This record gives sequence, C-alpha cells and structure tokens, in this order.
Amino acid sequence: MTADLGSDFFCDGDLTPGLEVVTGRLCLAQALIRRLWGPLFYDPNYGFDLREMINSCADSTWEVESRIRDEFLKDERAESVQCSATFDSDANTLRVNCVIEDADGPFTLVVGADALKIEMLEFPEAA
Repeated sequence: MTADLGSDFFCDGDLTPGLEVVTGRLCLAQALIRRLWGPLFYDPNYGFDLREMINSCADSTWEVESRIRDEFLKDERAESVQCSATFDSDANTLRVNCVIEDADGPFTLVVGADALKIEMLEFPEAA
C-alpha cells in the first residue's frame, strides 16, 4: 500500500511556469530540501540555512548530519532519517547522503550544497 505523502507545487529553487504539481516521495523530498534553505519569516523553528554551515563543517560534519536529521524529522512524514555528510575542501562543497524512512519504507536522497545553492543531486526513490 502506498502512503499518501501529499502534493505540492514542483519547486527545486523556483516554481515552474506551468505550476507543475508533484506527489508522493518527490513531494516529500522537495519539502525536506526546502527545510535546508533557511527558516521561514513567519516560523523561525522551520528550517535552517545549510549554506551558512559550509565554511564551518570542514572539521565537524557530524554537526551538519545531526542538524539535517533533526530538521527532517520535524516533518511528520519522515519516520526515521540517517545522514552521512562529506565536505570537499577543494571545491568548498558539501554532499549529504540520506536514507529516509516513510510509511512505505526507506528511500535515498542526496543533497549537494555550496555557498550559493542547495540542490537535489540524486533521488532514486528506493533505498
């Protein structure tokens, strides 16, 4: 049985001109990534800006992993989250591999970040 994970406008940085709607795990994955873009002006407990941690995570990726895990678990659709972060000091980039479990089981999500952007790098649907 497939869980209803909701629907939302496709948004991986900006809305599409046709206001495309996504559902299922892609909807959840995009919602989780939006939590890394920074807090909402009307809800300071929603999200944090992962880009602000890029320069400080060279020595402590565990803090990034912990913050992402805690933030993703705020979404009631995420039942468990495991994260592994890798910092590339030459490129000043961060790659975070996540295994997220929802009502239908685990799936993977890979997020990339640098000082300017946060993006979904991989979303193969199932872990």
